[in-house]
Amino acid sequence: MKRKLRTIPFFVLLLPAFFVLHGYAANSEYFVFSHTLPLFGSLLLATCLVFLIFRILLKDARKAGLMTLYCMSFFLFFGAVFDFIKAYSPWKFFYKYSVLCTGFLLTAIILFIRLRKIKTDPVRAVFFFNILFALFILLDLCSLLMKQPWKRVNHSLSATATSNNNVRPDIFVLLFDEYASSLSLKQHYHFDNSATDSFLVSQGFHLLPNSKSNYPNTVPSLASCLNMDYLPPVRTDRPVSREDVQRWSDMIRNNEVMAFLSKKGYEIRNHSFFDFKGHPAPVSQRWFSTDTKLITEETLLSRICVEFGWFIRQYEFLRKILPVTSYKEQEQNNDKCIAGVMKESQERSNTPRFVYGHFLIPHFPYYKDKNGNSRPDSIVNAVHLEQLPPLPYYLEYVQYANIELRKIVSSIRRNNPDAIIIFMSDHGYRWHIRDLREVYYAQNAIYLPSGDYSKFYDSVTHVNQFRVIFNTMFGDKFPLLKDSTVFLEDDFGFH
Repeated sequence: MKRKLRTIPFFVLLLPAFFVLHGYAANSEYFVFSHTLPLFGSLLLATCLVFLIFRILLKDARKAGLMTLYCMSFFLFFGAVFDFIKAYSPWKFFYKYSVLCTGFLLTAIILFIRLRKIKTDPVRAVFFFNILFALFILLDLCSLLMKQPWKRVNHSLSATATSNNNVRPDIFVLLFDEYASSLSLKQHYHFDNSATDSFLVSQGFHLLPNSKSNYPNTVPSLASCLNMDYLPPVRTDRPVSREDVQRWSDMIRNNEVMAFLSKKGYEIRNHSFFDFKGHPAPVSQRWFSTDTKLITEETLLSRICVEFGWFIRQYEFLRKILPVTSYKEQEQNNDKCIAGVMKESQERSNTPRFVYGHFLIPHFPYYKDKNGNSRPDSIVNAVHLEQLPPLPYYLEYVQYANIELRKIVSSIRRNNPDAIIIFMSDHGYRWHIRDLREVYYAQNAIYLPSGDYSKFYDSVTHVNQFRVIFNTMFGDKFPLLKDSTVFLEDDFGFH
């Protein structure tokens, strides 16, 4: 066996196995192991192809294995190397993409020439890397076996339900992402949104003008709202981490609101880019770190697509072949979610439904003008690069959002007059704000067919949104929490 370990470069196969296993071990609570198999297969195929190329060029399997190891390690672990250098290097020069990639290329050329010229058989190096990667894999397997199952936050709020009320109207949630409250639009951006407010009032809505989100970003805000509680505290001495975002995303998947309604016999209808337990997103999630993307986002290709996505998105051919979020794809996602909610509004069911619609409107990118006409890519890109000021385009996108809002609300009220409608946002406008408090002012308006809004108050925050609704709808007795806002330092780029 020792002879084989010295002569056969098993590490060519062990490298992609270690990369996938290590990534799964770090994120095992967020997806199942079977999802890693297609990723492992594709990486194994790519590694073998690189090995065969070097085998032909170097005419030696062991030398080809070492060359493959160097190239594929740089590709697979680029993100970890980049982050390490960025964290500890006092000079920005050393963690530039151009410097790292040039250094890799020059070193690869030198290594290739050296391997071609040397006459010594690199059996010691082969033995070392075979043992090293076998140990790495063994350590990750032990880590998985010893890992305690992560306990999701579960406040068992559904257990507090006390009502025997059998009235179960359909519930429509229309969440327009980054839609600042009308009060904030007027005070901070001099935009008059009173026509939309008047429309909602004419449809029987109760406006909550001083309502706020509890968090300044989509993922924590939605996790808090749908679990009717504040999130577990995060460290305040550092920016939000990927682990924080993934825990919140898991809370969204397994949220209390939908669990509570499911126990009451509601069907969950998902028209958003979030996965809910048993109800996956009906649209693309390429912009969102889920499943095996949690592993692959550390590779050189993924990091380049993030860093230079602004350039790649300008070319349709590159958008199709590279893992970047396409503006057109996100626009199609919005259209598909809106169409899904519109279809739900026109249908009636013998089973009560909880219809969740989440639209990235008026959230950037600002695909359309105030009349709903698509903008050219050149304008969308220019706003993203801040070659054009974003605020005027955001305000036009608000006007487009109002068109879609009117269309959906009118359809629900016409076809399903007994349905509850919740029009809300997850947070306010976030570009170039003067005061952080602006971010928390979010749209919020409720329609209850009963017209009983006595339990609502103008400054309700998202943690109390469904507590008040369920107390009103079902006569439950959820205690209200103190309304407050939580600051999160965003260096992670989450929405």
